[in-house]
Amino acid sequence: RVAMEEAATSHRYEDAAMWRDQMHGLESVMERQHMVHDKLEDRDVAALESRGDLAVVVLLHQRDGKVVGQSPFTLNGVNARGETDADAKGLADFLRSYYQDRTVPRHLTAELAPDLAQALELDLRLLREGAVTVETPQKGDKVRWLEVARTNARLRLEEEIHRRSRRGQGALEALQTALGLAQLPSIIEGFDISHLAGTHTRAAMVRFVDGEPDKAGYRTFNMKTVGEIAVAAGTATVARGAGREVDDFASIAEAVQRRYRGVLERSDSLPDLVLIDGGMGQLAAARDSLKGLGLGRVALCSLAKEEELVFLPGKSRPVKLKRNDP
Repeated sequence: RVAMEEAATSHRYEDAAMWRDQMHGLESVMERQHMVHDKLEDRDVAALESRGDLAVVVLLHQRDGKVVGQSPFTLNGVNARGETDADAKGLADFLRSYYQDRTVPRHLTAELAPDLAQALELDLRLLREGAVTVETPQKGDKVRWLEVARTNARLRLEEEIHRRSRRGQGALEALQTALGLAQLPSIIEGFDISHLAGTHTRAAMVRFVDGEPDKAGYRTFNMKTVGEIAVAAGTATVARGAGREVDDFASIAEAVQRRYRGVLERSDSLPDLVLIDGGMGQLAAARDSLKGLGLGRVALCSLAKEEELVFLPGKSRPVKLKRNDP
C-alpha cells in the first residue's frame, strides 16, 4: 500500500496500478489461506512461476488441515527458455534440495510430470525414512490449494521483476549521467582478455540488458591473429611486461572487430555502450576497431581494475565513481 501511494504521489500511475492489483490479489489469497479442510493434515503445496531466467517458488505449509505459513524463494537461471518442462524439472530439483535439511511432510502437492513426481517421491521417502506421497491433483480442494500457491508465486515474481527493473533503471540513469552518454545504456557489452601463461589467449564478452545479465548473449573468442600481431611488433614472448600489453591490445582489437563485424553482417542491434577491461591502450585498440567498421558513433569506455577508473575516448582524465554509486 505504501509503494502504491508513493507511486501515485510521484505521478507514476502505471506503477501505482500494478501495486494496487497486487495488493488486491494478495488480500484475496490471504482470505483463502485461512480455510480449514479436515482431510489435509500434513502437506506442503509447491508452485513455481518463471519468466526468462528468473523464477519464484512458493511453498504453502499445511498442518492439521490449516495453512500455518508459506516460504517464498527467488531463483536465478532455472528456466532461461520459459519452457513448462524445464519449470517442472527446476521445481523438482529445488524441492529435492530444499528438504535435505528440513522436515519432509507426509504429503506434497506440486505440478509435476508422473516420472518427475515418482523420482522425487522415492528421494523424499529416503530423507523422511517413511512414507511420502507426491501428487499433482486434477480436481477438488487440492487443485484449489495449488492455485493459491501459483497465485502467490506469480505475485511475488511480478514484484521481484518490478523491483529489479526500478533498481536497474536507476543505475543506468546514473551511468548515463556519469559518462555523459547521449542515450540510456540499456544494452551494454563488455570485453575481457584471459591468458594461460601468456599463451592460449581468449576473449570473453558479457552482455547486460536493462541492467541485468543476458547470459544467452555471452560469447567467447579464441584469438586467431594475435600471435602474428605480437611477432610483427617484436614481442614474440608475450608472457610478461610490454609484450603482454601489446598482446592485450591486439586481442581487444580482434575481439571487438569480430564481434561487431558479425553484428553488422546479421543486421543485429548494436549495444548502447561497449565496456573494455583495461586502460587507455585497450580503449584505443577498441576504438580503432569500431572506427574501422564505421561504428565510431557507438559509445565506448574502459574500466581499469585496481582503482576502477573509467576512461573515455578523447578525455585524458578518467572518471572516478564513488564506491556507493549505483
